[in-house]
Amino acid sequence: MIANHTDRLDEIALAWNRFEEEVLDAQGVLTPELAEQHEALQLAERHKVDGLALYVQSLEQQEKGLKAIAARAKEKAGTVQNRIKWLKEYAGRYLDARGLTKVKGDLGYTVAWHGNGGLQPLEVLVDPKTLPANLQKVTVEADNDAIRRLAAAAGAENLVVNDVVIARLLPRGRHISIG
Repeated sequence: MIANHTDRLDEIALAWNRFEEEVLDAQGVLTPELAEQHEALQLAERHKVDGLALYVQSLEQQEKGLKAIAARAKEKAGTVQNRIKWLKEYAGRYLDARGLTKVKGDLGYTVAWHGNGGLQPLEVLVDPKTLPANLQKVTVEADNDAIRRLAAAAGAENLVVNDVVIARLLPRGRHISIG
């Protein structure tokens, strides 16, 4: 089967594998038919890579545009949020000036003061480190940088402390670049 530009990359990869098997079966002799297959595979591969790259670039531009729209929308939402806050404060000042806790409108809307629920707000006035132990929360986490340094110094993928494997270095990831 000769590959063409409409094939998917995985189909082209399978075609390359079949081609290599056919070359081996022909004991390395590149017959005119095999040469034609080789040229078709190269052409299909180039077309597919170009198409893939163009599509990815198009999606990247779309992503960039959507992120810009989202940033503008977030900024506008912040402006609207600030306006809502100001209007509520304005209504609160009106209620306070009139000595009211609630006022009703003709359309059924009500502007009213309400007490907040939940825990009463608390402000800690000293450095939390100076508080007695029973008034502190302590968070413990691994020092990844120190563990990496120790593993590197030991020259091992697994870090063993007191006969216990406490950490291991994982393989670095990889990524595709298209451009």
